[in-house]
Amino acid sequence: MVDYFIFPVDRSVLVGSKAQSPSQPAIFVAYSFDSPESAQFRANLEAAMRRTTSLAEVDILDGHVPVGVPWPKEVRARIEKARLVVADLTLLSPEVLFECGFAWGLGRSILPVTRTPEHRVHLPEWLTDLQFGHFSSEAGLQDIVDSISHHIEGRKRKIRSRRASAKPGKVVVLAAKGSSEIQDQVKAASARWGLEISPTKGGDIDDLESIESDLAEEVSHATLLIGELTGGQSDSFVHFASGAVIAVPTAGASSIRLLKRVLLVVGSADVKNQMTPGSVRKVKNVRVVTHEHLIKELNEYGNQFKDWTRKQEL
Repeated sequence: MVDYFIFPVDRSVLVGSKAQSPSQPAIFVAYSFDSPESAQFRANLEAAMRRTTSLAEVDILDGHVPVGVPWPKEVRARIEKARLVVADLTLLSPEVLFECGFAWGLGRSILPVTRTPEHRVHLPEWLTDLQFGHFSSEAGLQDIVDSISHHIEGRKRKIRSRRASAKPGKVVVLAAKGSSEIQDQVKAASARWGLEISPTKGGDIDDLESIESDLAEEVSHATLLIGELTGGQSDSFVHFASGAVIAVPTAGASSIRLLKRVLLVVGSADVKNQMTPGSVRKVKNVRVVTHEHLIKELNEYGNQFKDWTRKQEL
């Protein structure tokens, strides 16, 4: 006969005294700091969400960072944490477009909004196939809040449902029509270093019609993106694409990863800061170069790719 004893066990000893709650959902609001209307939208959106029972506990993040914190890195970390990005594209801010691209590259939902329906007239064609929200009226703001609720509950289709997956050595060039100088330099460097130029028709951003076009998909597979900034409306897609590439900053399946690179090409050194937002210039994967320095950057990246390839063979 075996004697046995029953010991009462306190469940908290095994699993902890506090119940574990699921991670808090979060959204990121991308807006223009220099626009009073955009800043007011950010404030009004938070107030409306706090009045909505299902959204009252949602974390609302944005690009405002405490003093002393590395802000470009922190902003990207906040977008990674967010389930979706609400983006005010009224002014086509390069910062906001870069943040949208970053979200797109991570597979996050994007909810684009403008102040009024009339502002859509000024948007580039590749954005006009999206359903936009409008925040100038109470009814419009409520529609945006309802859309956020639907996305968080998982009932809406994402613009992009997966992370960008790059192919090592793949090059995409985004240039305006007639930019043969850039195309020629990229072809020469690609032939020298064994890089693969995208098969799309030259990356003609002037002809881009949809955010889900073949060219946008090619961007997600690039490890080297060359984007020409001209000061025109086509710059909007270059900023968006830059964010998409940087969202997943390395490529390759092995433990030795290939660092991606974005080269933003400008006409002169004097316009570097005017045409590129500060948060973009501070990303180590992004370089702003003039036409005459492009070949040097291409060769530097080609050397990096060759070195990475050699290590894969060891």
